[in-house]
Amino acid sequence: MLDSGRFCSENREMSFTQNVLQAYSVKITGLTSLGSAGGFSGARFWRVETPTATLCLRRWPSEHPSPARLQSIHRILSHVYQQGITEVPVPLVSRKGSTMVHQDDHLWELTPWMPGSADYHRQPTRPRLIAAMQLLARFHQATEALAAEPGVRRPSPGLNQRLELLDQLLADQARQIAVAAENDALTDRQNRARALLEAFTNLAPRVRARLVTAARANVPLQPCLRDIWHDHVLFMGEQTSGLVDFGAMREETVAADVGRLLASLVRGDRSAWQVGLDAYCQQRRLDSTELQLLDVFVPTTALLSGMNWLRWMYLENRVFEHYDRVLQRIDDNLGDLRRTDSF
Repeated sequence: MLDSGRFCSENREMSFTQNVLQAYSVKITGLTSLGSAGGFSGARFWRVETPTATLCLRRWPSEHPSPARLQSIHRILSHVYQQGITEVPVPLVSRKGSTMVHQDDHLWELTPWMPGSADYHRQPTRPRLIAAMQLLARFHQATEALAAEPGVRRPSPGLNQRLELLDQLLADQARQIAVAAENDALTDRQNRARALLEAFTNLAPRVRARLVTAARANVPLQPCLRDIWHDHVLFMGEQTSGLVDFGAMREETVAADVGRLLASLVRGDRSAWQVGLDAYCQQRRLDSTELQLLDVFVPTTALLSGMNWLRWMYLENRVFEHYDRVLQRIDDNLGDLRRTDSF
């Protein structure tokens, strides 16, 4: 039977998409909806074909980012590209001279389609690891000039945010999640929730003690990706070919990016971790405080990531398009928690 509601929604979405594309001076020869493209942010994507190039159309969630925030992200990407980091997709300019289009209560952007695949785990070679970490270092070198307060050292916003989230969980949220999980009719999710809650209970006090100290440390802050992980680094052969997804970009210590990417690529392999860290530092040096914070970002990410999934599902009742991928992310997080003692 035809789902008339879904049919009307898809037609409406396609109509808005066509209107957005008309805002650009490009001839469209093909358009393919990619849905969420496997992501969880609420963004929607289309692959756009033109006579000369393949492009990516993105509709941001209505909740974020604001026009000013997205404009700032676009400025940073343009600056980075001009500094020789051609692996980033610089948004196209519309006929009205803007890098974004307002349509259907959403912000839209059109960028080049970045070639390659996020397949490091299928081919985890040393040259690929080195290439990824050196690309991140070059990105940080390029954004250092855009720091809001050059030369000023301040506490990490990310670590302080993590401390706040951890305290909320310890105060009552973890208990609320546990109660909701015990009433969950989905056994596969319930079993994972129990495992995460047990690991959280065991690790939280020790991780919090390290986090309290690290959150006071003063470090240089500059534009950082903040959500740089395995799926956001593209490869062609042994070389990096693209970075994608910049919605989380904010001022932060570079240690946040280094720890996030390294942990997602090497999965606790201490030897590979050192190879990746050395590759980054050959391109861009980390000072002693940044190195110390690096070893705090990793366990706090492991501790809080899985709990965030549980909070979204049990307390905020979010529904995800790819439930199997959510379960896989939770399984990955459980593996990270088991490896936390190595950091």
